[in-house]
Amino acid sequence: VGSILNDTAVIHIRQRELGVAVKLLSEALECYAAANENEPEGEMCTDTVQIWRNLGECYASRKEYENAANAFVSALNLQRDARKIKDKGGDCPPVEFTDDESIANTLRRLGKAYAGMKRFRHSLVVLKEALVILSLILFCRCRR
Repeated sequence: VGSILNDTAVIHIRQRELGVAVKLLSEALECYAAANENEPEGEMCTDTVQIWRNLGECYASRKEYENAANAFVSALNLQRDARKIKDKGGDCPPVEFTDDESIANTLRRLGKAYAGMKRFRHSLVVLKEALVILSLILFCRCRR
């Protein structure tokens, strides 16, 4: 249900119906929270990363930069927690949200939200972190 709500919200985002999209994305998060309520402690669910990022984009488009930053921080925290599990050899699906490029993408979005809030120092720190990650990726690809 949460996944379908997210997909439906994306259609509304493309139609610039951001209020409807925010409502659907919030409902999707509630669905995932309810579904994961009985999960064993320590289980990692990264299904909501894209929902948080979509929600952040909606808020940023509406110039609600603080809400956007909070959504991107939620996505980033999930990604980093999942990455720690993955790096320790744990099972952490889906992999696409734990790769460096995806994390850098979330950092870039967060940096833009901080800039919208006029928190330029925070923005520069976050954007620099994204740049370092992407530069390392590019360097590694060029060495192949």
